[in-house]
Amino acid sequence: MANSELPSARALSLDSAQRALTPWLAARLKVPDLNVVAWRSAGSGNSADTFFATVAGIFEGAAREIPLVIRRQNLGSDIFLDSDLSLPTRVMAAVGAHPAGAGIPVPKVIGLESDADLIGAPFMVMEQLPGRILPQSPNYNKEGWLADMSADHHTASVKFNLRFPVLTRRVCVCRPAHPSRIQYRNLIHRLASQASDHCG
Repeated sequence: MANSELPSARALSLDSAQRALTPWLAARLKVPDLNVVAWRSAGSGNSADTFFATVAGIFEGAAREIPLVIRRQNLGSDIFLDSDLSLPTRVMAAVGAHPAGAGIPVPKVIGLESDADLIGAPFMVMEQLPGRILPQSPNYNKEGWLADMSADHHTASVKFNLRFPVLTRRVCVCRPAHPSRIQYRNLIHRLASQASDHCG
């Protein structure tokens, strides 16, 4: 896991999460009887602290439990000095809603909260997708399940994941941007083109 000693990696217990987030989640999911039934920290990254939660309630007439991911903005990062969850949240929501986004595994965004008083910093909530997390420390290229793969499986995994920048490139969710952002977008497009070439 990433370094858990970053300044914003404050503990958040199940009781605290239930008190702070139950009304917020109930309103956004439109489930009045919603309960937060499980909560755990996934550690702190350079841009955000990540928590896994399970909520229970009556969804569309049936009792269900839904796994969620909560990312709380890291206000003390030495790398992301202007850490802001709003941009990636808006991009995920736009890609998920765009017709050209079909086939891109983007989680459904539940909501974004700018009020730092609820859980200590602004945060966003999204549905949890199935998959395996790549650890940042130690680096996943040096140690862990990805590094332990056979050469054939590793190559197949890389080729599979290179598809997504190519697919994302087809989704236009842009608006007039600052020149530096245009340069960044052009760089992403060039990388996507290279990925497309590698994928054949």
